[in-house]
Amino acid sequence: MLDNAFPDFTTPELRRSIDRTTEEQATAIRAEIGRREAAAPETADERLARVKRTPVGLLTDEEISLLDPDGQAFAARYKARVAREAACPGHERVSTSTREESNRGQHKGECRHCGKNMSWDSSD
Repeated sequence: MLDNAFPDFTTPELRRSIDRTTEEQATAIRAEIGRREAAAPETADERLARVKRTPVGLLTDEEISLLDPDGQAFAARYKARVAREAACPGHERVSTSTREESNRGQHKGECRHCGKNMSWDSSD
């Protein structure tokens, strides 16, 4: 009785229906991309707003130069930290917490090589 409760996804009619749906979705996505590419170029204000919404790691150097001085400093520190962590031969945790902090469940630590924060909290 349960055999008929679920549709048989192996039937040719259902497969064609699924393929047709995915083709329609792909066509709609391509059309939306075309509309966005054909749209008028963004203004300076629109570009600045987009740059401010974009995560720092995805910004180009040209886009970072559009940020205010605080944003540029943050981006420089972020890129330096990412480069330092990427060059790490392998993160090895070194505990930096005191006995009292460990007893409270706060286990501070950092990487021996690059200084990456490897702290964790046991939520006790």
